[in-house]
Amino acid sequence: MANKSKYTLQEVTSPQLAREFLNLPKRIYKGNRNWVCPLDEDIEKVFDPARNPLFGDGEAIRWLVRNRKNEVVGRIAAFYNREQAAIEEQPTGGCGFFEVINDQEVADLLFDAARMWLASRGMEAMDGPINFGPRDTWWGLLVEGYEFQPLYANPYNPPYYKELFASKTSTCAIWKRRPKTSASSTTRRGRSFRASSRWTRRRRSNSCSR
Repeated sequence: MANKSKYTLQEVTSPQLAREFLNLPKRIYKGNRNWVCPLDEDIEKVFDPARNPLFGDGEAIRWLVRNRKNEVVGRIAAFYNREQAAIEEQPTGGCGFFEVINDQEVADLLFDAARMWLASRGMEAMDGPINFGPRDTWWGLLVEGYEFQPLYANPYNPPYYKELFASKTSTCAIWKRRPKTSASSTTRRGRSFRASSRWTRRRRSNSCSR
């Protein structure tokens, strides 16, 4: 575990922690009739090397964040596949399965954990939120149309996620965020979502402008 302020970052390393990873969104979206709860099995197979071929030349990791009451208040996954990473201008990994309370500090702790882990494995950019798998599931960030119910495995998230991802405070330490040129916003049935954002390594400046 690693401590930061009033929150604690914890890697998912056991079935019990995996269960807490799965249960967090059920608390965040409780009472929201538009959220479509994913099947636990569909999430777990993404992180199962026996069922996800991207593990053949890649890795994935998951984290939880706990508050001082030991309650889970955030989660994220980071992952990369070397073959896919090599396609990009810079070696690029991904983060996804992000769920969090409305607290920028928790979000930053999660984003930073994902960035640093990918950097330690040679990645120079991070796309997110995306899937460690096909692009037609668990991919993107909803930015408009929260009143509509999505198709199963399509993006749905609270409105405040847009601000959490947009904040510079989560990206100024080593990488900086820029919009992906290959994936701009898309509209479906009144719902607008951004396929992903990209954080890229800062190569010249050590300063962080706000």
